[in-house]
Amino acid sequence: VDTIGPTLTTVTIESNNATKTQAKEGDIITMNIIASELIDTPTVTYDIGNENINPIVTGSGKNYTATHTVVSGQNGIIQNFSLSNFTDLVGNSGHTITSLTSGDSVTVDTIPPTLNLVSISSNNSTTTLAKEGDIITLTINSSETISTPSISFDIGSKTVNPTVSGSGNSYTATYTVIDSENGSVGNFSISNF
Repeated sequence: VDTIGPTLTTVTIESNNATKTQAKEGDIITMNIIASELIDTPTVTYDIGNENINPIVTGSGKNYTATHTVVSGQNGIIQNFSLSNFTDLVGNSGHTITSLTSGDSVTVDTIPPTLNLVSISSNNSTTTLAKEGDIITLTINSSETISTPSISFDIGSKTVNPTVSGSGNSYTATYTVIDSENGSVGNFSISNF
């Protein structure tokens, strides 16, 4: 005789992003579910921002996963969890679960960062000119925290890779002009952020 309903002893969520509590477009969010006894497949839903998600639930016995691949336009913290409609082998129903058992939720962000400010100057007394030994500085401010960007630009027909420093949403790229570098600065490339 069994009159005790099953419980979910583990309900955690993470993404396959390098930072498990964050997800971008194309990342896979996985909820791991472990029950106290053998159960049938639970119904799982949650919200990303204001959008209700019905992840794909797979597994059997005590172990299940609910996976969802993030698509464009989905933004916000994952919340309003609901794990329901599960019973044990004799038909005892489990109570609906509305929270994680441990760990943090995942924040989804599919909005790419933008560069709000990109400016260039030199430490020459005329900041639009540079000579040998002068330092050219490219200043970058982004709409949100970004990883360190890769930056290059041309001086005349020569491509140079300045030294990039900074963090968060503010970076600078500096380059010291050497002998025989002549021409306009152009063909800027700011990428991998």
